[in-house]
Amino acid sequence: MIEERFDVIVVGGGVGGLAAAYACAKAGLNVIVIERGEKPGSKNVVGGRLYAHSIKRLFPDFPKGSAVERPVTREVIGLLHGRSGLVMEFENLDEEPQSYTVLRARFDAWFASMVEEAGGIVITGIKVDDLIIEDGFVKGIVAGEDKLYGNIVIAADGALSMMAERAGLRRPYKPEDFMLGVKEVVKLPKEVIEERFRLEGSNSGAAHLYIGDFTMGVPGGGFLYTNKDTISVGIVVKIGSAIEAIRRKKDFYSYELITRLTSHPHLAGLLKGGEVVEYSAHIIPEPKPERMPKLYGNGIIVVGDAAGLIINTPFMLRGMDLAIASGMAAAEAAKRAHEIGKFDAVTLSHYEAILSKSVLLEVKRFIETRRFMENERFYTVYPELAVSLLRDAFRVSGEPKEHLKEIIKRNLSGRVSIFTLLWDLWKMQKIF
Repeated sequence: MIEERFDVIVVGGGVGGLAAAYACAKAGLNVIVIERGEKPGSKNVVGGRLYAHSIKRLFPDFPKGSAVERPVTREVIGLLHGRSGLVMEFENLDEEPQSYTVLRARFDAWFASMVEEAGGIVITGIKVDDLIIEDGFVKGIVAGEDKLYGNIVIAADGALSMMAERAGLRRPYKPEDFMLGVKEVVKLPKEVIEERFRLEGSNSGAAHLYIGDFTMGVPGGGFLYTNKDTISVGIVVKIGSAIEAIRRKKDFYSYELITRLTSHPHLAGLLKGGEVVEYSAHIIPEPKPERMPKLYGNGIIVVGDAAGLIINTPFMLRGMDLAIASGMAAAEAAKRAHEIGKFDAVTLSHYEAILSKSVLLEVKRFIETRRFMENERFYTVYPELAVSLLRDAFRVSGEPKEHLKEIIKRNLSGRVSIFTLLWDLWKMQKIF
């Protein structure tokens, strides 16, 4: 049996845990990261888009020297129905990119190397089995027969955080507290990607978001991100709603949703000739407000997905930037605790105080979008309505053309009342 002591033990080698470890190491704390994957990033899955504002506080020159794929310079939003779709595009070349596409196996390996360069220790291939809890304080972790002691444990062990539950900081989650993400990585030559997506070399990239009937009425959406020589494409759906759909429809299979998306003509042409080189799935936390975990306790801090820090809107899904920001805040609270020499919940509450000025403000602001995005009309009626309206508007049959007002009225009839449409629009503007 091995017993060692550290100032800070980080459980989980995702971006939240690595950000905490890097900031702790730079502050002079003796820190170790325990990651159960064979190497950093081997078990970490995201759609693949990193908003850079948080990590630039750690690395002011970011993305220089890092392992990003492409800067996002073009935003595309698609409303898909059947084989048709309304696709809207925005290109921003007038300012510095705000986000970058990443592949976690590459990006997390780079991030871990920065932790080690700063003086931290990163250990992989180790599963943490339990916390050491003595007299109501978290004192360290148990991994097999080994025990590691630390003044503070930072739980960065993902959406199903056993650490947070073991410490009594959260109740057991329910299926409706999660989303399911399914992702494919499709390999294509760099030149083909740049031609099809109209990119100007490696210094530009595209991010596509889709909603429509490919989710079969289940709240969720699809994404597509361009990497250097691959494309990340996938879907995200609410698990609770998917379970209900499975109960109602015998032909509903969640694993087929990504095929329904990639076979749509709009995406099929972009992916044509590509080889699927990676397939993965992961759980995304989206706990109800009343089941959000407590963020700290005696000797423990919870960050990233383990803390339920996710922003999900129809136009973006953010997690990595919030995880990095929470990891940095955890490191700041840990540094302060070591200066004071106390590691109790009162002292570590400084962590939540930091987040309350930034991350928690954003999360709470967008928490109402969760209810809005459970509206089935958002994924069925409105994409169909948009496609039908434009189809009729552009149709030329030789017969006298209807007035636009009549086209709108006819398309609304039988789909949605004008009152319901206005009510949904009012709720949307209230949220955003």
